Amino acid sequence: MALTRSLSLAAYLALRRGGTDGENGGSAPPRPDGPLVWIHATTPGRVAAAAVLNARLASAALDASVLVTAPPGPVPAPEGLRLEAVPQDLRASARAFLDHWRPDLLVWLGGELRPALLSEAGEVRRILADVRGDEVGVEGGSWLPGLTGALLDGFVRGFAADAGAAARLRRAGMSADRIQVTGPLDAALPALPCSERDRADLAHALGTRPVWLAVGLPPDEVPAVAAAHRAAGGRTHRLLLIAVPRTAEEAEDIAHRLRREGLTVADRAQGEEPDDTVAAYIAEGPSELGLWYRLAPVTYLGGTLTGGGCRTPYEAAALGSALLHGPDTAPHGAEVARLQARGASRLVADVAGLGRQLEELLSPDRAAALAHAAWDEATRGAEAADRLFGLIRDSLDEVA
Repeated sequence: MALTRSLSLAAYLALRRGGTDGENGGSAPPRPDGPLVWIHATTPGRVAAAAVLNARLASAALDASVLVTAPPGPVPAPEGLRLEAVPQDLRASARAFLDHWRPDLLVWLGGELRPALLSEAGEVRRILADVRGDEVGVEGGSWLPGLTGALLDGFVRGFAADAGAAARLRRAGMSADRIQVTGPLDAALPALPCSERDRADLAHALGTRPVWLAVGLPPDEVPAVAAAHRAAGGRTHRLLLIAVPRTAEEAEDIAHRLRREGLTVADRAQGEEPDDTVAAYIAEGPSELGLWYRLAPVTYLGGTLTGGGCRTPYEAAALGSALLHGPDTAPHGAEVARLQARGASRLVADVAGLGRQLEELLSPDRAAALAHAAWDEATRGAEAADRLFGLIRDSLDEVA
């Protein structure tokens, strides 16, 4: 079996000699001094989990820098994250990338493996985490027998999201003593922080006023959100929409479009307040999301009606805000599907559905039931994050 694996890997690499020697090298930012942890997110949706690990490493003062790579996708880099595109799975491209960054530890999030990149990583200590049952194997597939097993041999540990993923890892060739079932990592996002003074001041100003949140709202969804607000507001007196643009740069455009829809708007960036005459309050972008999730019992996940990417639903879930979303939940489809399966989110198919579901969830009892189920799901990943972080910390001690 070992001979078959090594021959399969050699055959694959012989076919993948190409690439660009300068890729991810000459144009990349300088490598930071000291130990470097390289976290590869195999899907754009896992960038959020990588950001959590980055934050934990920073708070633990381990004197290590973090580099995150991911395939192209509609996910903005969280603030403070060093995010680079993963190189092509060609030997020259992989070597240029590795020669530049010289990682001390590799954490591979997901079961889709890149043979050339992993092979060129040589003796770099590596950990496999957040493996799902349907994705164990070579990215894009391979006809070479034993190739996946040869790649799995290089990982010191494999953290599986469930028993099915653990079984797939064993069948692919990873020894049982290196596999642990920890649950999905993407459910491990910590609650976003906020200024308690700002929260208390705004809560006092809003009083008993009903509030809902549209987070990561793209400009082309403004008509839909405005229509839903009008529909729900017909029966919910003094309803306030808090609109959080995808970026601070889009705030002015969002405000303009909401005014064009007939809503009275106040802009936080201009120092304006959401008094009783205001129907929509424009946030300054995603920098204060922890504040808005705490104030709004209902959240619509922007971008899910028209596509183009959305924020992770676990941000809202971790802070007890009931979740509404459209059908296009990429790159967080897996997370949304788990919330739906537990009755922890509501799918809306169109503008009319958004208005109906919003009106229903403005009932405190219904919103609370949904939010509790979402919070329960969102906190399940804490064990996975704790185990992975512990192994990262121990591994850094060994390579230091």
